[in-house]
Amino acid sequence: MNKAHLISLAAYALLGLSAQSQNLLVNGSFEAGTFNDDGAGRDALAVGSTAITGWIVVTDEVAWINNFNPFGITASEGTNCLDLSGFSDSTPHGGVTLTQPVPTTAGQRYRLTFDLGTGFDEPSGVTATAGADTMSFTNTSIGAGTQWGTYGFEFTAENTSTLITITGAESGRRFIGLDNVVLEVIPVVEVDSDGDGVLDEFDDCPNTAPGTIVDGNGCNPVVVDSDGDGVPDEFDACPNTAPGTVVDSNGCNLYQLVPCAGPRSGGKWKNHGQYVSEIAKRIGPFVRAGLFTEVQAVQLMKIAAKSTCGKQ
Repeated sequence: MNKAHLISLAAYALLGLSAQSQNLLVNGSFEAGTFNDDGAGRDALAVGSTAITGWIVVTDEVAWINNFNPFGITASEGTNCLDLSGFSDSTPHGGVTLTQPVPTTAGQRYRLTFDLGTGFDEPSGVTATAGADTMSFTNTSIGAGTQWGTYGFEFTAENTSTLITITGAESGRRFIGLDNVVLEVIPVVEVDSDGDGVLDEFDDCPNTAPGTIVDGNGCNPVVVDSDGDGVPDEFDACPNTAPGTVVDSNGCNLYQLVPCAGPRSGGKWKNHGQYVSEIAKRIGPFVRAGLFTEVQAVQLMKIAAKSTCGKQ
């Protein structure tokens, strides 16, 4: 089996997927075709019959039934459904397949669902095939009238067309109901985690900073560092740093963070001590980042102490 997996009715009820997607199959509820009523609201279709528009009967006879029958059988969708046990109720049970494979896109994910019905207080089962993927399903619901349940699976198409076939699987059953067969495309969820306009599956540079200009691969094609301090201009808080100066991750050197003329935020130093204290405060992160050694830090403190910065 090629990456097909079972899906539950609860998932459909929660997400509302089947109700919102387009059915790629023609006449999935078996409403259209040439119905020859036998007087009891049913039509016996032999193997090879194409009486149901878009479908061919395979394996064995099936019964095409409408709601106007005396057996208490009602369709889950519209007024018609199929009984894959046919009139004989013996094995092998019948089934239906598409008259023509449905066009698909290789590599695209699809979802096949259908309603499987029980009756006469007996469970029922089918085997469903979509291209190379096959799964079996059983409805064990028992109660008055027809008990319908929605079943199905998801698969990846391998070719440009896919054939759908559903056949009865439970032996000796008097009713194996089939109705509302749906094939739909599973939409691709598009995710762009860093918001750079390039989807994650194509993004070679994840976690790009907000506002960064990127190319088709999600990367900044041109990194501009005008002052050559190793910090791109778009992230450089201190442009025009002198060549060869040691800077922090924001592109600022010690003396850009602590100007001699006064605090970077504006104004003047209250006194020389304030200036020296700020130098000491700012040197710490440089040392911890490995930009200055402890010996260099001591030397820089001596230079600050001997300076006239902050002196009135």
